[in-house]
Formats: sequence, structure tokens, C-alpha cells
Amino acid sequence: GNGQSEFIEAITGLRKAESGSVRINGKEILNHKPRKIIESSVAHIPQDRHKHGLVLNFPIGENMVLENYYQEPYSKHGILNFKEIYKQAKRLIDEFDVRTPSEFALARALSGGNQQKAIIGREVDRNPDLL
Repeated sequence: GNGQSEFIEAITGLRKAESGSVRINGKEILNHKPRKIIESSVAHIPQDRHKHGLVLNFPIGENMVLENYYQEPYSKHGILNFKEIYKQAKRLIDEFDVRTPSEFALARALSGGNQQKAIIGREVDRNPDLL
């Protein structure tokens, strides 16, 4: 009711802002596409992890690289490198103590807390300038 969700959505590119300015490292990011904002070193731990944080029908391993799957070492010339994707996922699962049978389990199969830890791990690991 106080507008904080709308504010965060505008900063992260999930909602168009009608006015104002948002700069990160001296660069304007307001009303840019989410990918460009992510590449500007902004990370987001969404309030609604199901709507904005995970693709529930994807394995948790693939969810761990949702924001950089198109970059090396996770892909090259548009071809996904699943070995590297799941290697990264396993590292984050271990580092952030995500309780899952494996990195191949569907995201929807994890408890809410473990889904949240997966998102936090993914976002924090990027070492953003703004989280």
C-alpha cells in the first residue's frame, strides 16, 4: 500500500516509470529493459518468488543462471553449455545450503525457504553494486 513494490518494479525494469530518474554507477537505468538493468550491476530478490524469481517447471540448476545463461561459460553462439550451468548450480546449492535432492530437481519441488535460498544465492553471487 505504500508503493514500495511499484518502486522496486520500476528500478528493476518490471514496470514503466512515469517520471523520475534512477542512476547506478552514473548511468541512467530507469525504463530500460530488465536485462540491461541486470547488466548494469543491479540484482533483485523479488517479493513474489514464483512470479518474478523462478521458472517453477525448470530444474533448480537452470534457475540458478536465469540472468546470465546467455553469457560464457553458460552458452556460446546461442548454444547452452549444460555442463557449466549445472556446475555453477551445484556450487551455489552447496554454498547457500539449498536443500534439494539434486540440481536437476524442478524448482517447484523445493520448499519455499529453499526456493528463496536459491534466488538469494543466484543474486548475491553476481556481486551486484545494488541489491
